[in-house]
Parts: sequence; structure tokens; C-alpha cells
Amino acid sequence: MTPDGFPILGWAPEISNLLLGIGLCGQGFMLGPSCGELLTRLITEKTTEQDKETLTILSPTRSFNSQELLK
Repeated sequence: MTPDGFPILGWAPEISNLLLGIGLCGQGFMLGPSCGELLTRLITEKTTEQDKETLTILSPTRSFNSQELLK
């Protein structure tokens, strides 16, 4: 589980060709299908503008300053 409660989706910054789809915790059952579709579009280079915004929010390099709200 990440500190902010959101999954990590995107390319690993230090390892070439490593795509991360982690940190789903208990929400994985609910978020798994949509995360899979998003990562598929990322791999096939068919991301939309909305996908790019979502990937920025869930980026592996984002700041983890906030805390999970559902504790």
C-alpha cells in the first residue's frame, strides 16, 4: 500500500522497459480491470489525454506527501 492510498502505474524511472502496476492493495479487485486497460494503452502507445492526466497522478515518481483518506 502506498502512503497516499493510490496505486503506482507507469514506467520505472531507473530500469529500462519495466512497467509498474503495483500498490493496489484491497482495491485491486475494483481497480484491476481499468488499470490493466490503462497499462495496455501505455504499452501500445495509444494513451489519451485523460490517460496522461491519470498516469501523472499515479506516477512512480510522484510526491507521496499526502496520506490515505480511508484509514
